[in-house]
Amino acid sequence: QDIFKSPKLRGLWGEMSLEAALAQYFSRDIYDIQHYFKSGEAVDAILKLPNNMILPIDAKFNWENFEKMTNAGNDMDRDVFRKAFFSDVKKKIDEIASKYILPSEGTTDLAMMYVPAETVYYEIINNIKDADIPSYARSKKVFLVSPNTFALSVSAIMHWFKDVQFSKQTKEIIQRLARIATDGEKI
Repeated sequence: QDIFKSPKLRGLWGEMSLEAALAQYFSRDIYDIQHYFKSGEAVDAILKLPNNMILPIDAKFNWENFEKMTNAGNDMDRDVFRKAFFSDVKKKIDEIASKYILPSEGTTDLAMMYVPAETVYYEIINNIKDADIPSYARSKKVFLVSPNTFALSVSAIMHWFKDVQFSKQTKEIIQRLARIATDGEKI
């Protein structure tokens, strides 16, 4: 918990958590850590997709106002910190949308925001009566994921890679069969 008090350590922990999640599902040649854009901005990670585009993924860990909200002594203070927390999250979503969704630099027209703490993620997605953050994020083409939802979110991408590999193998088999047929005609 003391680690989370330092924004630098908290950010580093989020990035390491994201890298560990990527390494669990993809080989190192399919993703990069700290990808820099022409603007000099660096997204925490990218996935290199089979269509030669990149999917930006940024780890964001909004902790200060979340911690104040959970530790507030009364409902009035809790509501004040909840609104500040939701405002922080919206700013992070806006930041990801403006800095990392750059089709002119080969990105997809969407990005992922990786929230490395399940309790923070849960608060973001389950309090839609106060502020519908998931809907806001979708409107900005930013998809929220947590360590537990990351695998589900990237499973379609994993299947896409497998389909591309299967298609390559199928083409090779067809080419081999064509050579066998040609050799058979010669014989």
